[in-house]
Amino acid sequence: MEQAAPKRRGRPPKAKVEQAAPKRRGRPPKAQVEEAAPKRRGRPPKAKVEEAAPKRRGRPPKNAASSNGRRRQVSPATLRAEGAAERAVATLKSERQALAAAKEANVVARTKARQTRAKADKAVAKRARDKIKRVTIRLAKAREKARAAKTRATELNTRDRLDARVRSIEVKLEQANAAAQARIDARVERAMVTFQKQKRAEVVRVEARKAKKRARIADKAIADLRSGKKKRRKRRS
Repeated sequence: MEQAAPKRRGRPPKAKVEQAAPKRRGRPPKAQVEEAAPKRRGRPPKAKVEEAAPKRRGRPPKNAASSNGRRRQVSPATLRAEGAAERAVATLKSERQALAAAKEANVVARTKARQTRAKADKAVAKRARDKIKRVTIRLAKAREKARAAKTRATELNTRDRLDARVRSIEVKLEQANAAAQARIDARVERAMVTFQKQKRAEVVRVEARKAKKRARIADKAIADLRSGKKKRRKRRS
């Protein structure tokens, strides 16, 4: 009889176990993870944020300041003073430019006169120096005029703002007085209605008592007539 292979029970030896793909539990390694779009939570980076209008906090600049959508009322005198101040500032700027140009021309003329020592060049240098003096005097006058014009415009602006505040206070006072008068009228009307109701109820009670008294007198008179009693006459004194 042929010998049969011995039967083994339990787990086969390691050599006979067929090699299979290794089974991993949990998160797979990075190499096997399919690349996908990165998911970000929270606020995106600055580069991806769409550019929007910058938000300012606090008081807006002077050129963008507004008073609740209403332009501040400016008097004609203030407008004229502001225009004069702008013109004075423009004149001051032009005089400064003229002084700078005169100084440059003076440097050139003086350098040339020193180099050549010619009478004509010396005369040109002298005229350049005289021009600097004249422009300096004009610049001082323009500076003083611009300062005075700015001061005048500032004073008028301050006065206009003060007048606007005074008008605002007066308007608020008028509105408050009107509201108070309306409340007074409403209270008086309610008081009148209440008084009318109370007076009517009082009159109704008085008339009801009088009616009851008249009814008693009438009932007594009827009873006396039916019983045959004679009505007593009041003695005249």
